Amino acid sequence: MRLHEHDIKAAGKERGAISAEDIAKQTDIQSKEVNKLVTNMRTHTAEMRAKMADAEEIYLHIGQHESKLGAAMGDSQDVASALHTFNEEMEGDFKLMKEKPLWSKAVGAFLSAALGENSAVEVTTPGLSVFLAECLAMAAPDVKPVGTAVVGLHPENKEMLKVFFASDKAELQMGATMKELKDNSSAIVSAMVWRVLKTGVPELNNAHGIARDRGERSVCPLKSTKGNTFGVLVTGPPPVPDELVEMMCRQAGPLLERVWKLERVRLAIRNVVSFIKRYTLENSQLVFAEFAERARMQRYKADDTWHWMPLTHNPHDPDKFELELKWRLGEPVGVLTVSCGTFTKMDEHLVVLLHVMGDVLINAVDEIEDLTPGDPSPLATVTSVLDEYERNRHLVPVVLQKEVMQQLQVFDGFKVFGELCHFEGKAIDKETFSMMQGLLCLLGWNRKNIKDWDAAKKIFRNSRKLHDAMLEMAQTEPEPGSKAEAQGIKGIPAAALEKRWAEYNICVRGIDLRALSDRSPASIQLILRWLDVMKMEHSIEGAIAEEAKPPPADPIADKIFDDIDTNKNGFLEASELTAYLLKEFPTKVAHTLLRVLDSDMDKKVSRDEWRRGWADGLLTSLLLAEHKKDQEENKREEGARMRAKRGSNVMGLTVAAAAAEFNAKHAAEAAAGGGKKKAAAKPAAAKPAGKKK
Repeated sequence: MRLHEHDIKAAGKERGAISAEDIAKQTDIQSKEVNKLVTNMRTHTAEMRAKMADAEEIYLHIGQHESKLGAAMGDSQDVASALHTFNEEMEGDFKLMKEKPLWSKAVGAFLSAALGENSAVEVTTPGLSVFLAECLAMAAPDVKPVGTAVVGLHPENKEMLKVFFASDKAELQMGATMKELKDNSSAIVSAMVWRVLKTGVPELNNAHGIARDRGERSVCPLKSTKGNTFGVLVTGPPPVPDELVEMMCRQAGPLLERVWKLERVRLAIRNVVSFIKRYTLENSQLVFAEFAERARMQRYKADDTWHWMPLTHNPHDPDKFELELKWRLGEPVGVLTVSCGTFTKMDEHLVVLLHVMGDVLINAVDEIEDLTPGDPSPLATVTSVLDEYERNRHLVPVVLQKEVMQQLQVFDGFKVFGELCHFEGKAIDKETFSMMQGLLCLLGWNRKNIKDWDAAKKIFRNSRKLHDAMLEMAQTEPEPGSKAEAQGIKGIPAAALEKRWAEYNICVRGIDLRALSDRSPASIQLILRWLDVMKMEHSIEGAIAEEAKPPPADPIADKIFDDIDTNKNGFLEASELTAYLLKEFPTKVAHTLLRVLDSDMDKKVSRDEWRRGWADGLLTSLLLAEHKKDQEENKREEGARMRAKRGSNVMGLTVAAAAAEFNAKHAAEAAAGGGKKKAAAKPAAAKPAGKKK
């Protein structure tokens, strides 16, 4: 500006003098132009800054759009891949839909085989496991090679796996256990099997039946009707389609459970039959036992009065025991029939044996129905059958009373007693009247008031009262404070009942009731059947009560018991018996003795059990038999060495057993009149019996 003013002044000097007014005007114009220029510069600077801000925002948007564009391009690739996968799976599903009729056919074939409708397939767990693999191969013919295995928990060790079946192409081997599955592929399968067994959740890897899944494996659980997992079906590689595996396992689980339970029942029945045969042979009785599977007992019409029997297990033959076994919903298991052979009568021993075992079998079937395949089952051995017999034998009076009460509910007293009260006196012989008199005495009438048939006929007219008296006879007087007493159940007092039986026995003394039944009309036969069963029940109840009494003290038996009981706890344990008997017998004798004497199966022998075994002769027979066997073995060289090793010290138990046997023989000879001189000549015969040379 100063330069400009200087230039103006210089120019003025050159042109002459310039007026001050012109200078002022020029200065004002110049100032305005400068201000305008500054304003324009500021405006352009602000606009530039705004434009720069817009450019940064545009750049940011460009970056965002670039990211979205990249993501969209990736999504489009994923969508393309997903679309390809979807199309592939849809094609696989459509292909599987065409195969479903074949699946249904295979499942139906397995159902028919499990129900016994296919004679070529054995209806057992192994047989059905093999056929299950065949059905899978039938349903999926395109899956090759077919590798199928059925695996479950080991029957004897729940910490191990057991391969119950494996096809040739399966990764597992039939019969292998978890400890044997050591290679990598098997270890993978083992881990899958364990997970599925524990959780019950399938691990399936072939949902659509496409090629990409051919290298996978599938494991599907086999479940019972209650939803408990008891095994698994392993398939692959390549695995069959998931839907087929699940369909087959849903059908196979309950069917395999059903077959397993039938196998357990068959085993229980075989063991019971074997026990019955052994028991009767020891008792010199001839019986025939057979089991008809899926059979039913012959049923009589409700109004068929004259086929009535007082016990449910022999509905039409007193010398035949028939037991119908069935599941809770009514499906038959079969009928067990035990028939008496020639010269064998259905006596108290057989009644106790058969009715106890019948009740035990019914309870076993009921227990098996609640089991899951693989669980321990009842009556799995003959020894367990013996244990159950010993445990339940004291309940046989209750079992018989229950059966008689049940049958009396359908006993038509109106028809039976109505026929009896119309018999003429001349049709009733002396034995028949005496039997009828005994019947009425047993039902509570006084014998003095029944002197002739006319008096008896008046009583028979009141059929309702007689039927109530029969029901009362079938009930035992409840013990004080028992549940039965609290429920108001009444029975005949023991003293009154014994008096009734005494009166009855006086009336029927010397009468052959079986011969009387053979020549009597149906109404009298029914009465005789009831009397026969009631007499048996009374006799058995008395025997059970007598057996329950504590055995008498025996100084010799108690002395030996105290010698064996080294820890003085009042019980003989296996270690104590072994230590004592090892002087003369091998270890197994101690365990046998424990098994024989331990009636309550608590793994030890109490003093009462020891006394009972001594009084019953169990100790005598067992020890002397083993001693005789030992003497025969000692004739050999090795036996002689063992004998020398044990030494010549003889146990007091063997000597006492021999003495007990001698005393029993002496008593029998004395009772038979065998001569006192002979018995007295050998007082020390028992001593050499147990002596070691």
